[in-house]
Amino acid sequence: MDWIKKHYEKITLALALLLLIASATILSLKVGALSKDIQEAPRRTKTKGKPAQSINFGPYTNAIEAVQQPPLWTNKPVQMFIGPVPTIPVTSTAQAAAAEGKLPVLAQVLYVPFNLLFMAYSGDGHNFQLNFLTRSQTFMVPEVGMEVADRFSKTGYIIKKFEKKTIAVTEGGITKDKDVSELTVQHEGDEPIVMVYGRIKAGREPVAQILCGGSTLYVRRAQVLNCADTTYNVVDITPKQMIIIDVKSGEKQIIPLSVPKQ
Repeated sequence: MDWIKKHYEKITLALALLLLIASATILSLKVGALSKDIQEAPRRTKTKGKPAQSINFGPYTNAIEAVQQPPLWTNKPVQMFIGPVPTIPVTSTAQAAAAEGKLPVLAQVLYVPFNLLFMAYSGDGHNFQLNFLTRSQTFMVPEVGMEVADRFSKTGYIIKKFEKKTIAVTEGGITKDKDVSELTVQHEGDEPIVMVYGRIKAGREPVAQILCGGSTLYVRRAQVLNCADTTYNVVDITPKQMIIIDVKSGEKQIIPLSVPKQ
């Protein structure tokens, strides 16, 4: 007992030292384990909750794909219309009228083929991309009921209807849905044109054979016509007449089809 009393401070210090060594050992082991967990964490795959369900983004990616892979137009000279424009003899009445007045004379109305392509859309029917292949021109139309036009030109065609459609096709033993949605456009007075998504659609549009002084010109709807130092916008062409507007004055002119005198 006397020995313990004499060495009490030494015994206490030894016990404290042992506790400190034990604590340091335990702390070192925990730090090592934590470091190992941090290093292995990137290689672990943990799933919390239910896995996210896959969603079919097909209808939403049409416009994105079109932007990523837009149609490329060549820089080579392209004919305005498919094939040569037919050459039709002009009547003597039309020639006389062209020589007498400043207004252009409508000699003939020809119907010439052209190609359309319903290239892309988004969602359930918005942001339609229409390519007028024969003109090498692309239009983006936000909604059904709007005109196929942009800030530089108008076509006169209105999107009348969009119908979302798919069909099941089998390729390489795998069956999947193919988008065959239909877009209907129409120019007032013409028959509606129904286009299938991703397919070229052939149409026909009127082309006016114009006499202006001693020149013969060919114009279509929404095109600019220069005649006798005056610039006109061609508003419409029908089998019997052409409607033009003087760009400067805004005056509207209806040019009837010239016919030979009886």
